[in-house]
Amino acid sequence: MIRDLKSLDLNLLVTLEALLRRESVTEAARELGRSQSAVSHALKRLREAFDDELLVRAGRGMARTRRADQLQEPLREALGRLEQVVASGGQFTPEKSRTVFEIAAYDYAQFVLLPSLIEKLQRRAPGVGLKARSLGAGQPMRSLLAGDVDMALTLGLPEEVPGSLYRRDLFQIQTGIVTRQIHRVSRLVSHLTGMMVQRNKAIVGANAFAHEAGIHQDGVLKERSTYEIMRPQDIGVESGELVLGKHSGRHAFLHHLDRMGIRLSEAELDRAYKR
Repeated sequence: MIRDLKSLDLNLLVTLEALLRRESVTEAARELGRSQSAVSHALKRLREAFDDELLVRAGRGMARTRRADQLQEPLREALGRLEQVVASGGQFTPEKSRTVFEIAAYDYAQFVLLPSLIEKLQRRAPGVGLKARSLGAGQPMRSLLAGDVDMALTLGLPEEVPGSLYRRDLFQIQTGIVTRQIHRVSRLVSHLTGMMVQRNKAIVGANAFAHEAGIHQDGVLKERSTYEIMRPQDIGVESGELVLGKHSGRHAFLHHLDRMGIRLSEAELDRAYKR
């Protein structure tokens, strides 16, 4: 149990903030750039320090305890204020600065935004340097926390960000894409170009909404969102497909019978399924 702040390694609080926000040792370790075993060891020390489990098993993941819920927001605010104190060693003077800032952004964002940014820097902060790197498929939050980049221009970070990071929404953009035309347009492009759409192609492939495994079919029939992040109708497909095969279960078999208008008793269903 914590009796004196001097007895606590303050680095543990940074780990605790990530753990409480992520509710996952693996995700917290990835964000902090540390090994999973190191974060697990830190969690053990934190549990001893706070005399509380902090995170407990909940299904396939973890969940905060009541004590952890009470700690989360005050801890985030405290670390944010501490970060500001550390960062306020001297006043930033753009005209005199010789700092080199590194920005991570998608290629398109670099093409659109960097020219005007460079122009403004030349006028207001001629000594400031700028490095740009491609954001690629990496995780910008990890790079920011590790200090690898100073700013990331993204299409949206998670809603919850650490108190040590500053976030600002620059643009409010709506795409206006009519998703219900995706499937039709894909087939049209395939017809015009003579390029066949692979069956396993994400979203528009023939197997995108097809399920054969019994456990998948049962899950889709009970709650489709368990295995599908979107509905077939969202892209212009009437419905998904449950492929009746050797891996299918009773649920899918009964579903196909219902679609054909066949009604069987339990005994008849058992005999038909066993065949």
